[in-house]
Amino acid sequence: MDVLGSPQRAYPSIHITGTNGKTSTARMIEALLGAFELRTGRYTSPHVQSVTERISLDGSPISAERFIETYRDIAPYVEMVDARQEHRLSFFEVLTAMAYAAFADAPVDVAVVEVGMGGTWDATNVIDGDVAVITPISLDHTDRLGETPEQIAGEKSGVIKKDATVVLAQQPVDAASVMLKRAVEVDATVAREGMEFGVLTREVAVGGQMVTLRGLGGEYPEIFLPLHGAHQAHNAAVALAAVEAFFGVGAGHARTLDIDTIRSAFAAVSLARPDGGGPAQPHGGAGRRAQSGRRACRGRDGHRGVRFQPADRGRRRQRRQGRPGRPGGVRADLRRGRGDA
Repeated sequence: MDVLGSPQRAYPSIHITGTNGKTSTARMIEALLGAFELRTGRYTSPHVQSVTERISLDGSPISAERFIETYRDIAPYVEMVDARQEHRLSFFEVLTAMAYAAFADAPVDVAVVEVGMGGTWDATNVIDGDVAVITPISLDHTDRLGETPEQIAGEKSGVIKKDATVVLAQQPVDAASVMLKRAVEVDATVAREGMEFGVLTREVAVGGQMVTLRGLGGEYPEIFLPLHGAHQAHNAAVALAAVEAFFGVGAGHARTLDIDTIRSAFAAVSLARPDGGGPAQPHGGAGRRAQSGRRACRGRDGHRGVRFQPADRGRRRQRRQGRPGRPGGVRADLRRGRGDA
């Protein structure tokens, strides 16, 4: 990433690991951020129909043309790195670099990134996520990550970075203890499902379910989620807490995010494309941009007017001294050489 100008440092990010529900949670987070008029980049895996599904901007997979252009942009540097080491970069490592470069080129306001496998040694872990999301952990990839939830949690806890906020879904006790220990070591703030946030009520409804969620800033009643199953209600609670944490709710602000915006975002979430195949655009945020930066939030008294900035943005920015608004360095030189700039 250094030879690309570290494009992953051009925007804040939410990093997601766990065993179950990662992609569903990522799509919900993306939908919520888009509803607040932020331009989003999402990186998830695997794909169903087309590899372009892995890299999304504003809820939609990037076009084949943009995918090819992004690869051509970084290809000389992939070859450069391959020539210097015994083992060539993997398919996933190259795709990860493409995603981070595409997000910086867009540019996005925030990236929602799902790990490929594990956490500490995953290719995505070159980012310093402002928020680390840990979905439920169970046994997966035991040949590589460990044979117990505790061992697997140790690998996945690597996405928890210094001064970040950790949104922790309900976990086995041994896995949770590993995550909490890691959070203490790096001075991260922890929000736990069942303690600081969670699902208060859930009722089956036509086309999905009606839920009341408790977020970091208060209750969010009568939210329609067009997805079935208790697990999706819990994914929604985790997604909501992650977005609240990104906006600084619970740290220095006690008010909920705007309830109408939250309801609208969740009501539009979909995990299947309109054409019946593959992942879909979960919200209608394409083309929207952040102008004022954030929509108003609403307190329990219904008062509007409080605006939240992403949590500790200034502090996080200081840790990324010199990061460009768009990727520069050798990538910009490449474009000039190709006549693209």
